[in-house]
Amino acid sequence: MSRVKASRCNRCVFWLEDMRVRDPADEDFGFGACRLKPPVLIDSLVAAQIERPSWGSGDVPDDIIGTIELNRASRWPTTFATDVCGDFRVKA
Repeated sequence: MSRVKASRCNRCVFWLEDMRVRDPADEDFGFGACRLKPPVLIDSLVAAQIERPSWGSGDVPDDIIGTIELNRASRWPTTFATDVCGDFRVKA
């Protein structure tokens, strides 16, 4: 097995496969989340989570976002099963 093939995402301890889109007949097909680092905030999702006052209400928007909203607005990077990076750690 080549070094590149051995270090693919689907063979990494940090990768969590999305079981809804996997191909049971092909281990090299599928998508998952790289959980090496914490999830990142997606700006457009953050903006959608902040409540906006109705027009003309006189309320000042409060740009504070709660824990639940932060969770909804963050994602781990999605990778393909055969993607390769420099932080690979073999599954036990």
